[in-house]
Amino acid sequence: MSERAHRLMRAGLVALTVGAIVAVLWILLGGVPWWLGDLRVYHFGGELARSGQSLYGTPLVAEQGTADQMEIVLWFTYPPFAALLFTPLSFLPVSAFGAVMHVLTVASLVALVWLVHRAVRPERRRLRMVLAVTPLLLFLSPVAETMMLGQVSVLLVVLVLADLIRPEGAAWRGVGVGLAAGIKVVPAVFIVHLFLTGQRRSAVTATITFAGTVLAGALLFPADTWTYWTGLLWEVARVGEVHVTFNQSLHGVVARLLHAPDAGTLGLVLSAVVLAAGLWVAFRLHRGGHTVEGLLAVGITAPMVTPIGWHHHWSWIVPVLALLYTTARRARSARMWAFTAFITLMYTGGLFYLASPYPVIYPEGVAGHLLGSVFVIGGLSLLLAGAVRSRRVPETAEPSRVSRRVSRLAHEVTAFGAVGAVAYVIDVGGTNLLWMVLGEDQGHLTAKVVAVVAATTFAYFGNRHWTFRHRERGGLAREYVRFAALNGVAAGISLLCLGFTVYVLQLDGLLAKNIAANVVGVALGAAFRFWSYKKWVFPPRLAEVELAR
Repeated sequence: MSERAHRLMRAGLVALTVGAIVAVLWILLGGVPWWLGDLRVYHFGGELARSGQSLYGTPLVAEQGTADQMEIVLWFTYPPFAALLFTPLSFLPVSAFGAVMHVLTVASLVALVWLVHRAVRPERRRLRMVLAVTPLLLFLSPVAETMMLGQVSVLLVVLVLADLIRPEGAAWRGVGVGLAAGIKVVPAVFIVHLFLTGQRRSAVTATITFAGTVLAGALLFPADTWTYWTGLLWEVARVGEVHVTFNQSLHGVVARLLHAPDAGTLGLVLSAVVLAAGLWVAFRLHRGGHTVEGLLAVGITAPMVTPIGWHHHWSWIVPVLALLYTTARRARSARMWAFTAFITLMYTGGLFYLASPYPVIYPEGVAGHLLGSVFVIGGLSLLLAGAVRSRRVPETAEPSRVSRRVSRLAHEVTAFGAVGAVAYVIDVGGTNLLWMVLGEDQGHLTAKVVAVVAATTFAYFGNRHWTFRHRERGGLAREYVRFAALNGVAAGISLLCLGFTVYVLQLDGLLAKNIAANVVGVALGAAFRFWSYKKWVFPPRLAEVELAR
């Protein structure tokens, strides 16, 4: 790059920084009539906590900042511990509370760029990167929505990243994650990441801290705590509508594709698959020594798999872009800069707002659905890039015993799921094919028996020669009989779930029966199969027993 180009770039960055500072000051002085709807909910929750009222029984009726001043009903949807934290701030007027939140949000952006750059390139000066990148981040849709609504999302990202970016043996490492999970439950996914990567001390610290937030809420708000953790946590309707295009999660994408109010079982399955993939990418990156990238993979995965993923829930894109800009500048690669520009474009929000004139309208056509899903597309692209990077990471050190066990378990679960999926297709598809061949008036049970035997046989050989090929081998006939018997027990578990739902709980609706038999029953049956196969059909070899000690 020529000296003239460098001078022009520096001048542009200075102008952009000055413009961003002026814009923030204008916001703080009230020049932009932002609605601060979520901040009003925080303020309202603090007031309810001070007055001793139920945190979840009284709605807040607020005017939306639109031309017609439409009134909407908002609910406090956070854990009781969050209301406890918001109680002191509720003494401030909403405008002052908003000014505080805006200052903290901008400071958090600076802190995130600083933390990422220090972790990735500790030998380089960070002030230039902070001045160059922070103004760009203010124009991202997640950041703009955070400031418009007065959200705490960026603050929680700083709390988690500043906590976990420290060395594994650092004192009190994990407390920040536990506190963030106590304010909004979704950061608890980082506790899972800590356990999977063998960071037991930090994982236990985070778990105890999270449990402490729940206990604090229970001591001060016992009835509200019981109500929230046993029911309201699962009521997505209190948070918003799943199908609206503002919901940039897999559930929202599926609901819009189905033109349905929710994503149903398909959304749950896809979210579970992406969650497993995201945690696996994070695990691989962490094992390769890329701790920061692993944390960012978890942060990007979380809003994709939750039922509701509003724009501000994607605030982890801030440290992601800080990392991409730092890496692209170091690599001096046109391909890296192109990918960084692509991710930046995905989260500016400009493409998204082309999807529909108002976010409750279902997008039309392929282009409409793609434009209405840009955050998810960007998130999947980042996970794919992380997976590619993790494969290129050289294994410089012998993996720990925990890493080896987790890697082996991940292989078994993945292979087991793939074999089970193919066996399911053989069962269902074979049954229907034989019904067609044999005719509708005969072969009802014969077709099912043949298909079940074929599916069971395939599952047996698939698990024997792929999933558990590293484990002990016994006699073929004995293994097959045990395998088939345990499959019968698993089928019985599904029937028991269905019978309990219909005859004990007295829930005989179509949805209840499907959830009991085809969701809960299938999940419990699959877990039983996996455990019982390892214990009685394909027992561990002596070397694996030694590894487990």
